[in-house]
Amino acid sequence: MHSIWLVAAVCAYGVLTDNRWVKGLLGGIVG
Repeated sequence: MHSIWLVAAVCAYGVLTDNRWVKGLLGGIVG
């Protein structure tokens, strides 16, 4: 499933860049 890799990529990107909007987007998808 490509969606899993996409979420993993977004998560890694959010951690590396520490962007609040990325964390918010990821949080919206996960929770």
